[in-house]
Amino acid sequence: MSAENRGRSRSRFSTTTSSSNRPLDFGVSVQGATFGHHPTVSILLCNYNHAKYLPDSLGSICDQTLAPDEVIIVDDGSTDNSVEVIEGFLRRYQFLVLMRNDTNQGLMRSIRQALERASKNYVAWVSADDKLLPNFLARNMAILSRYPDAGVCFSRLAVLEEGTR
Repeated sequence: MSAENRGRSRSRFSTTTSSSNRPLDFGVSVQGATFGHHPTVSILLCNYNHAKYLPDSLGSICDQTLAPDEVIIVDDGSTDNSVEVIEGFLRRYQFLVLMRNDTNQGLMRSIRQALERASKNYVAWVSADDKLLPNFLARNMAILSRYPDAGVCFSRLAVLEEGTR
């Protein structure tokens, strides 16, 4: 690889966290990049009795600066008010799809169900207690658009203790 291409094969960008204002560095290395590719994404979210986290989790997905192409939610037989919370979001966002298991089938089966339903180029798996930064999709999709041969795009995560924002 030439020195000129070596500098271009690595794309880097950063963002800051609201709590510490420390930069988080995101990097991707991919060979053979081309431009003009517009990838699509299915976000998969499996839930079992996480009603208390869903407003933040689904809110962070639905309020992305770049809207997801589809969000597939599998409720795995929740006995709390998870479905009620999810249905509130379904009324407001057309890209959400709810699949329901009558009884708890386990996480692996729920993930498999969501994957079978996914119809976009890429998938992002989000746990029911996860929160995405507002530009998560925009930044990751920009990288995937710039490097259409990439099979994966990865970013750092931060672990927040319960009760923190």
